[in-house]
Amino acid sequence: MIKLNNINKKYDSHEIFKDFNLEIADGEFCAIYGPSGSGKSTLLNIIGLLEKVDSGSICINNISNPFFLNKKGRKLLKNDISIIFQNFGLLENKTVYQNLLYSFNDNKKKIDKKKIMDDALKKVNIETNLNKMISKFSGGEQQRIAIAKAIIKKSSIILCDEPTGNLDNDNKIKIINLLKTLNKEGKTIIVVTHDLEMKKEFNKLINLECIEGG
Repeated sequence: MIKLNNINKKYDSHEIFKDFNLEIADGEFCAIYGPSGSGKSTLLNIIGLLEKVDSGSICINNISNPFFLNKKGRKLLKNDISIIFQNFGLLENKTVYQNLLYSFNDNKKKIDKKKIMDDALKKVNIETNLNKMISKFSGGEQQRIAIAKAIIKKSSIILCDEPTGNLDNDNKIKIINLLKTLNKEGKTIIVVTHDLEMKKEFNKLINLECIEGG
């Protein structure tokens, strides 16, 4: 469960959220929608523990007021939350193997990492040499590799910032279907989008156009 209670957030004198409340249940497939400047990326960053609120409380997976700079926040980000950025968040001067390696939580365990990587890539419909450089992949392929990172990490919560924003229609459909599959496997999926077509796919819609102060 993700719960935001009476949160307030300002940038300088601009009020982004005022006494804003939100609950997202485990396993929901949720879209945050709104025009530019409505606060959708800020809301995703708050849920992803990258930004602090000015006041109010946050509870994620029964942990109160986590933030990436405190111990409980770092634990959540390590084990429970994956963030897929609009620019994919991959290191282009590194290989697929090197990028996926960051997703393993416990490097002390003796596991077949290559097999786990191959299995995750197959789930996102990519079969490739793990030594291939990220820069050699298309935008749609890089987005799917970024999702493979989240699969390897086994996060219960996956946050996506405009995951189809830079993609053509075919790749957009592939990403939406992949997120649906992950949701059916029990993962909570939260997506920031301005795409009118994409928002129809979700079972919960947070429309910031209609929320005062958001």
